[in-house]
Amino acid sequence: MKIDVLGYEYEVGRGYIPGDATGIVDHKTGCIIIDDNLSPTMSAETVLHEVIHAIEYASRLEFEETEIWLLARGLYSVLKSNAQLLEMIGVCNEPSEDI
Repeated sequence: MKIDVLGYEYEVGRGYIPGDATGIVDHKTGCIIIDDNLSPTMSAETVLHEVIHAIEYASRLEFEETEIWLLARGLYSVLKSNAQLLEMIGVCNEPSEDI
């Protein structure tokens, strides 16, 4: 799936990632890969983690890796527990294909 992050386009997909990483974002190629062996919760947190990296890149920010994980986990928890929040900010709740 293609996503827009502050004017930068990224293709998000799944694939094999060697080592301990659960996701990769490549700003040069506009590609975000999420390891295909993750649980649904870990996949969701990892997608948010990589999107935060993309926001960091586009905004010329510098976060510590721990800060990015904490933000991703926090966002996932809030959004999962409060679906009405997505409606409030105008996000469609229609089912979509898995990444």
